[in-house]
Amino acid sequence: YDPFKVVQDLASVFFGLSYYAAGQIYAIQDAPKDPVYQFTNANVEEGDFSYSNTSRKVRNNVAVVRYNDKHNFYKPAVEYTEDVNGIRKNGIRETEVTAFGCTSRGQAMRLGKWMMATENLETETVSFTAGLEGTYLRPGDVISVSDTHRKNLTRNGGRTKNIDLSRADAS
Repeated sequence: YDPFKVVQDLASVFFGLSYYAAGQIYAIQDAPKDPVYQFTNANVEEGDFSYSNTSRKVRNNVAVVRYNDKHNFYKPAVEYTEDVNGIRKNGIRETEVTAFGCTSRGQAMRLGKWMMATENLETETVSFTAGLEGTYLRPGDVISVSDTHRKNLTRNGGRTKNIDLSRADAS
């Protein structure tokens, strides 16, 4: 049995993610967090961010969740969750998942709804090339992006170009 697969399955119970880095296995939870770093036009290559969205037509609107039903001697069961409006607009786009450790129909249903909500609400991605600042980040970290080219924002960051030591107080 693959130990990393066991950790991945266990992390899926709490909407988590596991990854291997520096000789260790880490697990993190998909939960609201404060940003750990802010990227601005000043600390990305060429000062440019590239944005893209997922197509509505490829987003799943049906989730088939497999779980073990505690009311039927823990035999395998399936919970079918759907987004009716999404099906009407784009036809059936189905995804399947096994809810590891799940013994409740309600929990299986929540997992299916969470999967569809995540796909339909988290649709925008931003790409950029960072310098050494990017090495501080780990999978699952939340960052903030302050792009003055995208919105009429005031500048929230910058780089020091010159320090005039002759004006420094020697005391």
